Amino acid sequence: MKKPSSEIVARIAENKLSFRLDKARSSRKYSDAETLEIEKIWQDRVNNTDANIFDGAIFSLEEMKCLDDGLDITCSLTSYKYYVGPRDPNVAISRVDPIGTIIVPITSDGYVPVGMRSGSAEANPGKYFTFGGYFDPTDDTDVNGVPDITKCVQRELHEELGCTITVDDISLLGVIYDNVFCHPEVCALVRLKEKSSDLLKMNWMEELQSLEYLDARDRGIVSHVNEELMAPALGSALVLANEHLASELNNP
Repeated sequence: MKKPSSEIVARIAENKLSFRLDKARSSRKYSDAETLEIEKIWQDRVNNTDANIFDGAIFSLEEMKCLDDGLDITCSLTSYKYYVGPRDPNVAISRVDPIGTIIVPITSDGYVPVGMRSGSAEANPGKYFTFGGYFDPTDDTDVNGVPDITKCVQRELHEELGCTITVDDISLLGVIYDNVFCHPEVCALVRLKEKSSDLLKMNWMEELQSLEYLDARDRGIVSHVNEELMAPALGSALVLANEHLASELNNP
């Protein structure tokens, strides 16, 4: 049976999400042969693509547990090269699982902006997506270097859309696993202060080719995006957002 392009692997209640950094696993070693293979794949990718691709530090999922006090994620520090190298299922090298975010913003007049990603994007080129990205170990951490989801969501929305948000604007919904690009994404719903018309004048054009709007109140919101043109995690993110909004209506 064919795997879905993405799946919801955990739900987050009441924003109860914690991160741990396992420094021992961050020093994971590959054999000389594996390192050479990863380097070869990386250089082939860099030299044979028009995508914007560069190596940089990222966090990788090591373990995820549902505890009494919420969802607990243990991660390690790695680099993007060690994700892209073994990402091909034909490569027999253990793959890292970089933790990303997928953000579902809702405008003050009740719309979800989605856009078609640039054709030069390394992941999901030419696909409909919302906003998000990987944790930046420099900017998206606490004083101990542990991932901070709030900082990541705030930075991504400011960089990709130009919106400034507060902690109170963020609702953490769950974790989605992208089975196409092979990595987990923390899904967050964000209440924007801006109306849909305000966003047209903002800086989303650096990341997206176009911007469209979905009615957040529509329970069939996923059906309004062509599945073949949808980034793998987008459908699951819209499902989580629908669940959250329905819960709000039922428990005002």
